[in-house]
Amino acid sequence: MSVRDPDDVARMGRLAELGLMTAMLTHELRQPLFAIRSLAQLAQVQPGGDVTDHLAEVIRQTELMEGIVGTVGAFARDDTGILMPVDVEGEIGRVLKLLEHMSHQRGMRIQPELHGGLPMVVGEGTAILQILVNLVQNAFDASEKDSVVRIRTDHRDGVVFVEVEDEGHGIPEEMAEEVFQPFFTTKGPDLGTGLGLYVVRRLVEQCRGQIRLVPCDVGACIQVELVPWGRADDSG
Repeated sequence: MSVRDPDDVARMGRLAELGLMTAMLTHELRQPLFAIRSLAQLAQVQPGGDVTDHLAEVIRQTELMEGIVGTVGAFARDDTGILMPVDVEGEIGRVLKLLEHMSHQRGMRIQPELHGGLPMVVGEGTAILQILVNLVQNAFDASEKDSVVRIRTDHRDGVVFVEVEDEGHGIPEEMAEEVFQPFFTTKGPDLGTGLGLYVVRRLVEQCRGQIRLVPCDVGACIQVELVPWGRADDSG
């Protein structure tokens, strides 16, 4: 009996997980595709009707599909294992620009509360940016119109912290671990696949970090713990 290379075994396990996710996502993509087709048909047979409203809904359904596909892309992206220094507050600035239009569309505001002067952190590829974008989008989904999504940074005890906090209904303490499991979601059936925080956790782990749900006064707060670049035991 041949002995498989450990890397091959890990790769096969990941492919098996991806196959399961793909089957689920194929099912979930059918709903927005059906909605888009129906709306296009309505606009075609009712040219003088509520075309603007139909187009707005088409855009919303398209954004949902983009989120689903983006989730798969983030998960399927190869872990290169190449760590590099990343300016996390610089990445937050990119997130603010990337999601500015979405925040305006949803009638929400992103409020950065940055520590300033943070050390570079250990990152892998575009993982830090993907982590931040996913967490802010998740906070949007959990919040109502006129809400504020806060993104904070801190540096203490030799660790860099990033927190994304929403003003939604919150997550029960007993679900603190479940939220990071695949296919678990507290959202409605048209708002997500239950894969977002699972993918974020995988990306955080690729960056040698940790992620957790922490208590807050309103809504939910996700805290990411990142390793400063230059720590010999992590960045070498």
